[in-house]
Amino acid sequence: MLNAGQQSAYDAALRVKQEGGIALLTGDAGTGKSHAMNAFRDDYPSTVTCAPTGLAAMIERGITIHRLLGRRPNNTQPKVLNRRMRELVQKSGCLVIAEVSMCSSLMLDLINRDLQMTFQNCEPFGGIGIFMSGDPFQLPPVISRGPAKEYFDKQGYASPFFFDARSFHADQYIRLTEVFRQASNPEFKNALNIIRVREDARLNEALEYLNQRKGQFPAKGSIRLCFTNQVADRHNVQQTNLLKGQSYAYRGIVTGELTDEELPVPRDLLFKVGCRVLITINGQFDPATGDSEPYVNGDMGTVADLGEDFITVDFDRGFRCTIARHTWKMGPVLTDDQGELFTRESEKDPTYQQFPLRLAYAITVHKSQGMTLDKVHLDIPEEAFEAGQLYVALSRCSNFDQLSYSRGLYRSDVIVDRRVVRWYEENFLQVAA
Repeated sequence: MLNAGQQSAYDAALRVKQEGGIALLTGDAGTGKSHAMNAFRDDYPSTVTCAPTGLAAMIERGITIHRLLGRRPNNTQPKVLNRRMRELVQKSGCLVIAEVSMCSSLMLDLINRDLQMTFQNCEPFGGIGIFMSGDPFQLPPVISRGPAKEYFDKQGYASPFFFDARSFHADQYIRLTEVFRQASNPEFKNALNIIRVREDARLNEALEYLNQRKGQFPAKGSIRLCFTNQVADRHNVQQTNLLKGQSYAYRGIVTGELTDEELPVPRDLLFKVGCRVLITINGQFDPATGDSEPYVNGDMGTVADLGEDFITVDFDRGFRCTIARHTWKMGPVLTDDQGELFTRESEKDPTYQQFPLRLAYAITVHKSQGMTLDKVHLDIPEEAFEAGQLYVALSRCSNFDQLSYSRGLYRSDVIVDRRVVRWYEENFLQVAA
């Protein structure tokens, strides 16, 4: 079921698929951008979706941008899509770029250039319809050091944000405004709206409300959101080591070429009975029994039993499931809109086999983007961090009463890139759905 705004996004994606052009969907965290696009993909399963990171691609049921283009990270050389990718994009009728706010201006221009070369068409993106979704007030794009950064600097981009790509424009703009994640708490939702854009006149009001959770002991079963990988990894190891009993190590199996950044869960997992875990896939329907597994991506629980080929988890929502190894096919969709295969080259796709679980004592704010979490503890560093990071961390939590912080929140913690504010005011202030 889609609300009016989400239906507008669905209709815009359909126009792009049928008529071409470029559309952009944005909105606050928790407004259902992914929900609208999942509904569209359910109805049009041949739609090719890509995203800047492996985790975002998994959440959005797509592939990474690098896999779409067939290029390694940091490679800026012109690249024609391979035959299979070319056929898939053509059959799709459009390309969905999810979490485009994490896609750099350079990367968007590389997509444009490679599609123009592939289809020998000088129109934007080679004449392929483009539907982008994302929120630039959330985590900004990162350009790694090396050839890509050198190329970026040499080309004189105004900023790394996607809207400063030379190829960027939009024929349709859609902004979702109804927040679902914190719908039961209007005061929390209002405070997040103020934090998102750093509304200076009301910032003290928002911080006063949010700081009601200052000094609260983390709720039992909280996941700790950390601002660096090192802090998250250290906390996960420390908490697991505190448990008694045997450790079980599980090694992921990769076929084909995949980088660690593309893996949906770590290559090496180490669990004990009693450790906290988070599942990274939705439960599947079993046509043989008519049963479906009740868990959804982001559900948390406690490991009840471990074996070489199974992990049993008591989920916080009150059910127990035995989890088997999962195989991710890391290529794009392989069905037409009637669900029929239209290519027989799926054996060329790289695959990854591993338990769809990760330790859930702590994850980074970056990895949490797109997730909804019920119980959250923010491990906030003393030093400054990047724009949008506090907003993303706070907005993951659906329950204000289950939120806690390692320290109080200050005005200096609320960082917003003024370039994003200016662009947003110029393009979206009057656009609402």
